[in-house]
Amino acid sequence: MATFPKRFVIVTHELVYGAPHALFEYLRKKKQSVYFIAHPLTRDTDKSYITYDQFRNKALEIRIRTIHLPAIQFCMDALLTSVWFLRYIKRADVYIGVNPLNCAIGLLLKKCRRVTKVIYYAIDFTPIRYTQALLNSPYRFLEKWCVARSDEVWDVSPRIQEGRQRFYNVQQPLHLRIVPIGYWSKDIPSPPARKSQDMIIFIGHLLKKQGAQIVVEALLFLKKKIPSIRFLIVGDGPYRGELNKQIEKLKLTEHVTLYGWETNRTRLMKCIATSDVGVACYQESEKDTANFTYYADPTKIKDYLACGVPVVLTNVPYNACDISRKKCGIVVRYDAKEVADALYFLLSDRRKNKQFQKNAQAYVKQFEWNLIFDSTKIV
Repeated sequence: MATFPKRFVIVTHELVYGAPHALFEYLRKKKQSVYFIAHPLTRDTDKSYITYDQFRNKALEIRIRTIHLPAIQFCMDALLTSVWFLRYIKRADVYIGVNPLNCAIGLLLKKCRRVTKVIYYAIDFTPIRYTQALLNSPYRFLEKWCVARSDEVWDVSPRIQEGRQRFYNVQQPLHLRIVPIGYWSKDIPSPPARKSQDMIIFIGHLLKKQGAQIVVEALLFLKKKIPSIRFLIVGDGPYRGELNKQIEKLKLTEHVTLYGWETNRTRLMKCIATSDVGVACYQESEKDTANFTYYADPTKIKDYLACGVPVVLTNVPYNACDISRKKCGIVVRYDAKEVADALYFLLSDRRKNKQFQKNAQAYVKQFEWNLIFDSTKIV
């Protein structure tokens, strides 16, 4: 009996490539009809868009500039999603809403009998999403409503449900799945044996809590032992100005490169694959109340490991202990000397670094996107 493709809709807020984009690629490979709607997460990106792909043939792409004021922006995003759905999509078998704001639109469309199944895809969680109660309280209400009403809830880490139970008193739904962040094996470059470049790499949004500054401080200790040490920062954000000041003040400009965002995945993965160590030294203060990373599954860590790059990280991500136990990374305190010692250990001992590389690639195999999405039985 012939099977017909389902009609999927993915709605998300985006900064860079992430899990929703990977799901879009996966469904295209499975020859499903997929609509993808994205709204800007920050001022770094300024256009909402909808794109449609049926059997790999792009049939639609529309981009619209939007307003960057939180309350207005989210209302505009919700309105735009609804208008685009009703005009171009009309009906869908499965609607995947990434974050409560996008999921809520899917639940309303389901009430109107426009959508058959709604999946709430939670890629992060924090009880203090906004400092203003006027914004934070409605967001919390929407989160609870989405968890209760969605046909399935996908959490990227087990800590998200722990947080909901602790702060929202929401019990674990029967329809919960843990759908961790993954990687595409096709994206991993196959360079010749890596030569020592004494290169440390950081990928991500430049916020103070992301901890790039503690690695810069650690370079003061490292450069005495490894004069050729280099630190490549791939990303951008509001903390870039402070980082620049720190780098200049510590006279480290010849050792640190602020590269900016790299939106081309092929070039990004090559940058990682030719580095020696990746860093994810998140600040540990308030880690369970206001730190997204404590509950999430950071993409950059999976990218480092997939490229065979060992990672130095603080004990903030839920899988930090796993990474340490499997000897594909070193967990440190948020302390410049301790970070420097861990980096020196991995940079100075090439045999040990090689073993960590192999361990990283072995550990991360379970997180290939095809395996992760196959397990959801979405198709």
